[in-house]
Amino acid sequence: DDFHGEALEVHLKNPWLTYALPLHRFREMCVRLPVLDEIDEQALSHAELREFCGVLFMGPGYSEVALPDPTADWAAFVGAVSGLMARENRHYNPVTKTLCPWIDLNLLNQIYGPQRAPRPHTFTPYTMSTSARFSHVQWQGGSPQQPQTSPQQQQWAHRQQQEPPPSPQQNWAKPQQQPAWQTQGQPPPQTQSQPSWQRPAPPPQQQPTPKQQPWQVPPTQG
Repeated sequence: DDFHGEALEVHLKNPWLTYALPLHRFREMCVRLPVLDEIDEQALSHAELREFCGVLFMGPGYSEVALPDPTADWAAFVGAVSGLMARENRHYNPVTKTLCPWIDLNLLNQIYGPQRAPRPHTFTPYTMSTSARFSHVQWQGGSPQQPQTSPQQQQWAHRQQQEPPPSPQQNWAKPQQQPAWQTQGQPPPQTQSQPSWQRPAPPPQQQPTPKQQPWQVPPTQG
């Protein structure tokens, strides 16, 4: 692979390492070191990390540097690596396009330290809801667990248990007024509609007397 493509592959597996050009040329020399072939294939273990740092900071005559065991004393290992990097120059990082030291100690401590954070490729399980957890347990044939309730919910449930249930005769709505025939125990009045032929006829209307004209008045006899 080319230099930039190889640097990106190394950064995805071991982001704490600066894959500079001298390290790329050293790998192209066909040096048979298994740890150099693993930096772009997988995240290094603690033992491989110790071996790689010993190769990266070789002493005179290409002699590997003896470093403390990171699994036994992590602080001593980080201190030794920090002292070795103090003698080195910064190198160009093709991924960040900046001058960086060989190893990012802060990121290295987060990944490999005693209180290390989860790695980017580590799966973090999500928290299922109560309904999803209940259905999941039923599917597996187990017994569902009681969901956790807050103190306010527990207090409200305790208050509901202490209060007596409402009586059947208690009506929370506003009482409606009953008719007089219901309160006095009388049967309801029955109203029957009469047919039109049984209804009394209306009284006849008087016709107004027409006013006589002068020529219609009979002559008086004298």
